[in-house]
Amino acid sequence: MNLSTLFNDSIAANDIAYNNHQSSNISFREITKSTEKHKWNSLFNRGYSGKVRNATAYELSKNAIFLLAYEGSKELGYIRLIRHAEFAAYGASENIYCVGEAYVKHAYRNNGVLREMLKHVIKHYNVKMIYLEIERAEQYEDYYRSLGFTVGVLTQYINLVYLCQTDLEPYIAAHHNALKNKSELAIAA
Repeated sequence: MNLSTLFNDSIAANDIAYNNHQSSNISFREITKSTEKHKWNSLFNRGYSGKVRNATAYELSKNAIFLLAYEGSKELGYIRLIRHAEFAAYGASENIYCVGEAYVKHAYRNNGVLREMLKHVIKHYNVKMIYLEIERAEQYEDYYRSLGFTVGVLTQYINLVYLCQTDLEPYIAAHHNALKNKSELAIAA
């Protein structure tokens, strides 16, 4: 596993051609209807070339924000954000979000749509993490670094990683130390 040793030892992206970025008039609206959330999640599952872990009911619930990207009357794709409150115990904001999924329709790929979606959620939704396969993180390392994701953290799932913004690193370290200490206490008991 390279990823520059997981970004200094520390989704699925569908539109990686960021050097081909074109200016756009992309707008966003929150998806609130359950049927529409399931529709987009299903499109993601069918269109994703990697290994798919179906979103749970919890991940489709109020804990997640679904945003539709559109231009005029054209629906371009969606992005699902998952709230992560566990870092609040270490002084971080309670409203840190992670990109759980991103999907861009085939007709709109390689035009910078994903980049615009990611820039929007980073700016407006306090996105500090992206959840994706290690292979994709390694393959598109420069792309994610260009968006500020410089720290890689392994997950409980074998082939998945969180890529995190640098400013989240102290909270990640504190969280991991607390988990380690809790584990050591449980073993000693």
